[in-house]
This record gives sequence, C-alpha cells and structure tokens, in this order.
Amino acid sequence: MLPSSREITFHTAISAASIVNESTLQIIDNQCHLHKIDLNELKVIKNAPLSVLPQNDLFDYYKRPFTVGKNLAYISFAQQGTEYVIDTQSKIVPLSTFHYNQHDVVTKAAFSENDLLLITGNERGRSYILSPEDGTIQANLPIASDSISAVTLSEEYHLSAYASFSHELVVYKTNSFKVVFKQKIDSVIEMMLFVDDQTLLAITRNGKIIKIDLAKGKVLQEMVLDQNVWPSVMVLSHSKKFVYVGTRESLLFAVYVKTLDILYQVKLPYYGVTTLSRTQNYFIMGFKTGEILFFNHREHEEQFITYIKLRQIKEACLIFQKNIFLIVTS
Repeated sequence: MLPSSREITFHTAISAASIVNESTLQIIDNQCHLHKIDLNELKVIKNAPLSVLPQNDLFDYYKRPFTVGKNLAYISFAQQGTEYVIDTQSKIVPLSTFHYNQHDVVTKAAFSENDLLLITGNERGRSYILSPEDGTIQANLPIASDSISAVTLSEEYHLSAYASFSHELVVYKTNSFKVVFKQKIDSVIEMMLFVDDQTLLAITRNGKIIKIDLAKGKVLQEMVLDQNVWPSVMVLSHSKKFVYVGTRESLLFAVYVKTLDILYQVKLPYYGVTTLSRTQNYFIMGFKTGEILFFNHREHEEQFITYIKLRQIKEACLIFQKNIFLIVTS
C-alpha cells in the first residue's frame, strides 16, 4: 500500500529535520551532525559536526537538546551549560551563544516557521522564548512543576506553548505577553502544533490525539489512535485538513483534523518514527534506526484523479491500494 521510495541511511538516530525549501532538507542526527540533503537528486550535499564534543548518549525521544529550522540550528550541552544558535546557510558558524538553561538538561526546543523565534524547555520546568539572532530573552514563561515534555511556537499566530510531565499545558501570546490558556491535561503531551490562531493539536503518550479550542478554553475533541502505541511526532498536510502521526512502534496514522477520525494506519519498514516532513513531491520520515525515507506520495496521482472524475471507483481503488497516501495528498 506504500508508494515507491528512496532512502538514505545514517549511523545514528535522526533527531530533528526541517524543510528549507522544496529542494533542500536539513537534519540533525543524534551525534550532533548536520546533514543537508538535495531533494532533487536525493543525496547528501553537506555533512558537518555542530560540536567538537563527542556525543555518545543513546537516543531518547524525551530529551532532544538539538533542533533545526530553515537556516538555523540550536544545540545545548548541559555539562558545559552552554547553548548555541548556528547559522547553517553557508559556513557552520555560531550566530549567538547564551546560558539561560545553565546546567539544566534541555528536553525540547523548536524554531518558529521562519527562524525568528526559538523556544526551549528544560528538565526543571523552565521554558524560554528567545531571539535566535542575538540570544536575548523575549519571554520567560511560567515555571512548570515538572520537566517540559513538548514545546511549539508560531510567528503567524503569535502563539507559543509548552507542556510538562505534570500534565500542565500553557499557551502564551507572544505579542501581548499574556497566558491565554492554562490547564492540566489527563496525559503527558509528546508533541503539539497550532492549526490556526484558535486551535492546538497535541499527541499524548497514552495513544491519543487531542484538539484544544483556545477561544473556548477547553479540550474540544480527543481520539484514541491505539491504546498500544506511543505517538512520537506529527505533521500537518499543506491544506491543514489532515494530520499525520508517527509512533515509536513504526505505525503511521492519517487523521482528519475537523473530526479527528482516523482515515488509515500503515506499518512502516523501519523502527521508531522520530521526524515527519512534507514537500510537494515527498513525504519524508526519519527513524530511530538512522534511516531517512523519501516516499513519492503523489505516485499514480494523475491516473487516480482521472478515475475519480470518471466515477470509475473500482479502478480508483486499485490505484489507491498501490499508494495509500493518495487520499490525503493535499
């Protein structure tokens, strides 16, 4: 049911990934190496260490002190108490250096859409919003009572959020410096993202996806994906009508955002989904075992659309069986 794919294999887990543009993907592996991949030729065009310090830690879904944006990378080293934002466009050089998390382990970090803001969360429940360019603090968020489990932020909607192991979820308005949502959720949130300025999606460690209405200040919907899975990462479709959820067990779920109905689930060939990225041509997945898979998610699309227009449902179903992604390529 999966379309044709290509792959690149690294020797360690894929920790973070970001689409620079339709032609370039950036990833950071668990050894703190940056890799740039040409998406036209599907080959590595740059490979550079972001630190001279050896990184021998085993990959941990919970502790991800590295992240990557369009043109920047962030790395943190608790032992040294130092954090760096690195320009990845040409030479790999530090853009800013700071020490806000001191010797506390950074558990999660994320850039905003265009690298204008950075959010970090650490094991002591502290979360900071920073300017990557000069490393100045833009906001010091209310302290959580346990380690930060997830962070996200959006330039477009002027919103940021963190979740903690004590089940706290805090949403912060970055242009008015106000907390707009603060509640305890019934599970630990693994990842979250903003669909629009009033809607937050989150995946939880007990196999759920939840939708939160920020205007109404409540959980609007929730759906159990599977009680036996541990969701690890998600990504929206370009239209924001669908969301894809990857799990530690290597399952991929496609979910309709409006209703949270599960459209399908499929087993992936490698172990532990760590990153999900999408371009117009590829659905890109990173794994704990070090593989990057590039699925041709539009394979057979023209023929599929033709059959649908002609109401030749049987023929369309046969094409769909060759590429399950066709139902949600938008």
